[in-house]
Amino acid sequence: GNQSSVSSMHKDHYENIFYVCKGQKEFILCPPADVMFLHEREFMSSSFCPSGSGGWKVVADGDEKTKWIEPDVKKYMDNHAYADHFPDLRRSHPVKVLVSEGDAIYIPSLWYHRVTQTCETVGINYWYDMKFD
Repeated sequence: GNQSSVSSMHKDHYENIFYVCKGQKEFILCPPADVMFLHEREFMSSSFCPSGSGGWKVVADGDEKTKWIEPDVKKYMDNHAYADHFPDLRRSHPVKVLVSEGDAIYIPSLWYHRVTQTCETVGINYWYDMKFD
């Protein structure tokens, strides 16, 4: 994708290796211990569905809920006054990592991350389960 493609801050339950084939990705990472500072809460789950007029509409997925992190940690990193709306962000430990063409990043399971790209980017993601037996 390009600069318009952005994931919200989230965590995966798998180990993750991301390789950049072309372009550059920007990762904002926070350790699992930051969960108390990221304002994670539950929101109603929804899906995009065709509206019938060629557009799209958002439809609730019944009573399902999804954990979501509302604040944009990148906005906080760029302007600490953003934390006035989410005061606990001041206690978080975000780190920005740029991953360029030919580089890879390992993201441990349960680490929070927000991802975007600085230009047209192609990458390969590999998730795997850590075995502890």
